[in-house]
Amino acid sequence: MMLRKHSSRAGMALLALLAVLLAIVPSGHVQAGTHVAVSFFYDELEPYGDWVEHPRYGTVWYPRHRPGDWHPYVYGRWVWTADYGWYWDSDEEWGWATYHYGRWVYTDSYAWVWVPDDEWGPAWVEWRTGGGYVGWAPMPPEVAWHGGAFVYADIDMSAPRYNPCWVFVAEASFSKPNAGRYRAPRARTAAMLRASVRATNYRVVGARIVNRSIDVGRISAAANVRIEPATVVMYDTRVRVRADARGSGRVAVYRPTIGARAGLRVRRPPVSARVRSESRADDELPPPIDSHVRGTIGGDRSIEAGAGTSIGIGGGGVGIGGGGGLRIGR
Repeated sequence: MMLRKHSSRAGMALLALLAVLLAIVPSGHVQAGTHVAVSFFYDELEPYGDWVEHPRYGTVWYPRHRPGDWHPYVYGRWVWTADYGWYWDSDEEWGWATYHYGRWVYTDSYAWVWVPDDEWGPAWVEWRTGGGYVGWAPMPPEVAWHGGAFVYADIDMSAPRYNPCWVFVAEASFSKPNAGRYRAPRARTAAMLRASVRATNYRVVGARIVNRSIDVGRISAAANVRIEPATVVMYDTRVRVRADARGSGRVAVYRPTIGARAGLRVRRPPVSARVRSESRADDELPPPIDSHVRGTIGGDRSIEAGAGTSIGIGGGGVGIGGGGGLRIGR
């Protein structure tokens, strides 16, 4: 009887596990941008850049009139806030969308492009710290936010191929305006990656995504300045954001309701004169996602899925023989 009861529990756990796996494992063709997000952002961003069809990421956007060395998350400042942790306050007109929704990825055809999505966050970047420096890099579309944690699809942002994605600044300059002005020489990026450790730490507090990746006390001590948390004030129109100027311990944020604005016309805009099509794949893209996925669930739990049949649940749970593996545990 006891054996039967354990078998029943194991079966139920396995079914739950498979449901989780189906929900988080992405398909081979990455489409991070939802139809709702593309439909909503299309007209909002068109005055500032070009929409193109990418063979791997679908409908993507990139800004016009950018210098050759342009990089996301450089023209602006990091602000410590009471409710969201470190928030990227962009100087670019369109930054309200591209730094708080979706992902950036470097492509051979268009350099940096933005892949839209409808999940808002204070910033979507990977973090590292060490040697008196702080580093950040835009998360690519392969890094998914699911269930209050990131799921990494064979993405190692410390690998040499991602070196150009990183920006490092001294801790004393981290919270200063115009962060890009203090960027360390790019020739030192590889050495800084080796001398630093991963510090990415996002959490869900209530209904908010909070970025606590970098210790504010450490930044405050390095800059010899007391950093008081700013208050984030959300607005649903840009007119109200412009009226609420920076300063006075406040950060005005334009955060529209994407679903309501998109309405029932949830469809990808047609390829027209405004959307150029590109059929060539990019040499610089990460390798295609396969059946192996690794990441975190709930912040302190990990998941790995391989091509074999082995399944285990941590804490003394369920296992099925075979090679490869799916693992959920601490």
